[in-house]
Amino acid sequence: MQNATEAQVRTHVLRDCTITPERWTRLARWGFLTDWQAEEDLYHDWVGPTCLLEHPGDGLIYVGLTALDGDVLYAFDPRTGEWESCGYPAGEDIYATKLHKSLVLDDDGLIWGAMATLYDPNHWPDAPGGQIFNYNPRTREYCFFGVAHEHDYIQGIVMDKKRGLIYGDTWPGRMFFRFDMATGEYRLLTCYGPPVTEEMVIDDDGGVWHSWDFFQWSRRYTLFRYDPDRDEIEFLKEELPNLGNTPMMQQIDSAINGGDGYLYFGTMGGALVRLAPREREIEYLGKPLVQWRCKGLVPGPGGLLYGAGGADYDTHVFSYDKQARRFAHLGRLEDNGGVCCWLVHDMVRSQDGRLWIAECDVPARAGYLWEMQLPGR
Repeated sequence: MQNATEAQVRTHVLRDCTITPERWTRLARWGFLTDWQAEEDLYHDWVGPTCLLEHPGDGLIYVGLTALDGDVLYAFDPRTGEWESCGYPAGEDIYATKLHKSLVLDDDGLIWGAMATLYDPNHWPDAPGGQIFNYNPRTREYCFFGVAHEHDYIQGIVMDKKRGLIYGDTWPGRMFFRFDMATGEYRLLTCYGPPVTEEMVIDDDGGVWHSWDFFQWSRRYTLFRYDPDRDEIEFLKEELPNLGNTPMMQQIDSAINGGDGYLYFGTMGGALVRLAPREREIEYLGKPLVQWRCKGLVPGPGGLLYGAGGADYDTHVFSYDKQARRFAHLGRLEDNGGVCCWLVHDMVRSQDGRLWIAECDVPARAGYLWEMQLPGR
């Protein structure tokens, strides 16, 4: 991997709190609903960006959060560094505490999202379940479309604008569903087994790619593809490379359509992989970082992909040149005050070329929004 000139890194803090190691050990034995939400500072200030959307209409970055008080959607202005709550109406659903990987944009400028949760499974009988919604940034109005699957919440969504469909998956019950944006109707497509990441991607033919537990005893996580035109799911035996010592390391950590006929996956183990959807051919491109995780992938100019990953305060950003087939290290996620990013959960690129990274699940403080100014910009 080539080393590029070091990028400039900044943090943007919405709210913050302090969690000592002793407190974290104590909290780790508690439930999010009954105990974490009872602590005033955690209830309001232990937030973490989990998904990002750059809106070309207003130039703002919409930030989906983990927020125990239900204030889960904010608009961040990259020109001024100011935050503004979008006033998500959590209402009486005390389980509505997260937008996980669930912000997408339609052609009318509406932002579509889906509600996730942090509840412990013992609360499943009481929780109503997660809804898909849309938000109009101009009018600040929300429209809700009912529960996707009773008691379960929604981990991630992707949008097929051509067909007017949204696909999503649920937790703790692992259901894969489709949602008709015109009629507001949900339809369950399959149950795909034990914990699998929420990452999905749509190929050029409209097929939706996801992963499933091929054989529960071996824990092989292979791929499946849903064809909306034939209304069929093809459960494949193809699997992504496993660079670790557990089956989890071959799961999808990030996924994008590269716009060149290929799909690109980052894996939990830190691999970057290319898939030819029609040929069903998987190609291992490399492992750009020392640490595990490859969570953020976004397209860049001139045939570049930008990626981010790592864990445990050792997180980095890289690029991959698809034509030259070469990686470049763009920098460590550490600001000039020595603060390091704990874990990457999402990344977007703004119109001026800056990269924005969501950090969540930090055991010592709240999560921040990270900004990376690339060299030469």
